[in-house]
Amino acid sequence: MIGLTRVATALFVAAVVVAIALAGSAAVSVPRWPVTASPTGLPAEEIAVEGEPGIVIRGWVIPHDCACGVVVLLHGSGASREQMLPRARFLRHAGYSVVLVDMRAHGLSDGSVTTFGGRESRDVRAVIAETRRRFAGQKLGAIGFSLGGAALLLGDNPADVDALVVEEVYSTLEDTARRRIAAGMGPIVADILPWLLYAQMPWRFGVSRGALRPADRIGAVKAPILVMGGDSDPFVPPDQTRRLFDAARAPKELWIVPGAAHHDLHQAASIAYEHRVLDFFRRALR
Repeated sequence: MIGLTRVATALFVAAVVVAIALAGSAAVSVPRWPVTASPTGLPAEEIAVEGEPGIVIRGWVIPHDCACGVVVLLHGSGASREQMLPRARFLRHAGYSVVLVDMRAHGLSDGSVTTFGGRESRDVRAVIAETRRRFAGQKLGAIGFSLGGAALLLGDNPADVDALVVEEVYSTLEDTARRRIAAGMGPIVADILPWLLYAQMPWRFGVSRGALRPADRIGAVKAPILVMGGDSDPFVPPDQTRRLFDAARAPKELWIVPGAAHHDLHQAASIAYEHRVLDFFRRALR
């Protein structure tokens, strides 16, 4: 009996270890969207920037002769730079140069896992520094959707931008993790699975859940900021968006898009989105 008990205990421990490993892998692994050739009708140039050591971030630089400012565009989880192309087109039409990159573990950039914006924040700082170098003397804005927005807010120091737009960014990892898991697996699993992820994040992925709290970091941003969300977003509901907004310092603006779920806000409200963003950048980057 003692032998059977030991075997059962060993099997239970092994099952727990496997469950923890699977939970972590599932949470940080995303499918890669393919990236096509240079976008039609835009003078795109390839860019490659080393983020964290050994991680090369790849993307496009789309310059404009106006020298009226430059905007860095950062996509969401499971997408690529191509998600931001419609934004790039209207921004360039308005006179801005644009930089679009694939986040780590996405598109053509290096990396095998995503870290909810934690380690991505270091990659993004490198991209912004390179953009500053290429467009010296020009004002710099940034738009980050979901993962991209979190990467702009997280990290030891605020992103070096002159204006910032963040879309559908979670306030804390705990808030969004449970909602996402509950939507796919039910509330009981959502009470357990996040803790299996949190337990392994520091030693396996190099980031702790305590570092993944954009609501605690947004107040360090000194640039004008536009916080956007959808009123039907099941993962980042309006109360989380307002929590981010409340924690930000002035000057700041809030826009909750009617009827928008957790998807591309430009796609959901294209004309209103373009007017809102261009007006914000016109004032913030003047």
